[in-house]
Amino acid sequence: MNEHYVQESYLRLFAPGEEGLVSRYSLVEQHGGGDYYDPIERYPVKKAASSENYAEGLLESDATNRAEKAMVNSLRKLDSGEQLSDEDIANISQFVSFQRDRSPAAKIHHRMRGELWKAAGKDVDDFWESVMYIDGNDRYIGFQHMGWRIVENSTDLPFFTSDVPVVVYREEFPEDREMDGFDFDGKEVYCPLSPDKLLVLLDPNTFQVGPQYPHTEIESCELSDRQEVWKLNMFQGLNAFQEVFGPIGAGEYLEKLIEGMCQCYPDEDYIRGNRWSTERIYEAQKSGIREADERPNQATIPEEDWEIMLSHKKTTDAKWMFSHSLEFIDGLR
Repeated sequence: MNEHYVQESYLRLFAPGEEGLVSRYSLVEQHGGGDYYDPIERYPVKKAASSENYAEGLLESDATNRAEKAMVNSLRKLDSGEQLSDEDIANISQFVSFQRDRSPAAKIHHRMRGELWKAAGKDVDDFWESVMYIDGNDRYIGFQHMGWRIVENSTDLPFFTSDVPVVVYREEFPEDREMDGFDFDGKEVYCPLSPDKLLVLLDPNTFQVGPQYPHTEIESCELSDRQEVWKLNMFQGLNAFQEVFGPIGAGEYLEKLIEGMCQCYPDEDYIRGNRWSTERIYEAQKSGIREADERPNQATIPEEDWEIMLSHKKTTDAKWMFSHSLEFIDGLR
């Protein structure tokens, strides 16, 4: 099962050359006997990534295609060290915003909030209008006012990515873990750009960084400690929906990353818990809301739906149980 949430043109940043191949490890695919499949070292990005229209339904398709191409072209310029323009900074900010808010977890969350509004007798159209405003304006503009850093990886361990590459992290457990309105509030944002580079956005009120806007030059720092790179890669394991990726030859590392993280949590569902499609998770949560609304004092949620809901919740909680202890980040406090 592959729902293709990360666009092909982004994933090609991890697949240099004409072949368009990456290492890929599935968090959820299992043999009939229950063992997980081995990583695949040469996996076509066309199979691993989406067709470009990942914001289809929110923008017109031709506008979406143009926007996506512009975003990733700016990421390529950033990765290759070219001079950036104001438009490039806006494109990169838009990419971070889109990937963060079009993830499977965000999609499920938005749909379930709509169901909750409906159950409470509120106007669902008003809810979606507020979602579109936050996604299209607050987050996109807000990211430009965070402090940006390019992390250059000089170790032999590459940066990994996933089907949900943009990670938004807080050191403290927020009251609303998913879609609180845009505020800095100690936020740290991590987005791998290639095996050698990663973009970090930090709250200027928490860290010793100035806002990126209106500047076009992004400060960089070198990372020569493999442990620091490994910690950054753990974010991709925590944030992934069903797949993690790396350059060709990184498959064994991808498997080791996920297996090691599973051992750090009470059970593997915290890392591998999204075994169902987003549609099935949505249907289970919708069923839970309906049963709670119609029969609040009875345990009537179907057992399979309850299992799906609990498993998905574990995957969203896992990130908030994680403390990265990144030295180069702590040094900016």
